[in-house]
Amino acid sequence: MKTRRLVQRALDAGMNSASEQDSELSYCCPLCKSDLENQEQGYGCEVCQRTFPVVWGIPDFRVFPDPYIGMEEDRIKGLRLTER
Repeated sequence: MKTRRLVQRALDAGMNSASEQDSELSYCCPLCKSDLENQEQGYGCEVCQRTFPVVWGIPDFRVFPDPYIGMEEDRIKGLRLTER
């Protein structure tokens, strides 16, 4: 419950888009180390053509899936949790 309240406060404060939160930050691709471009749906690497979504206001830079749940399934689970 405490985490849920903290997340709700962050969302209420307007911290729900990558561009608002990370306008002063720059990230590099976890694979090729090139600069990532801030895009509407998250971050993208022009060199290796990978995209990294922002889920719940948090950039997801994972490269390898968890052995117990796939990355796409995990993202869907995260989105489902935000609907609660």
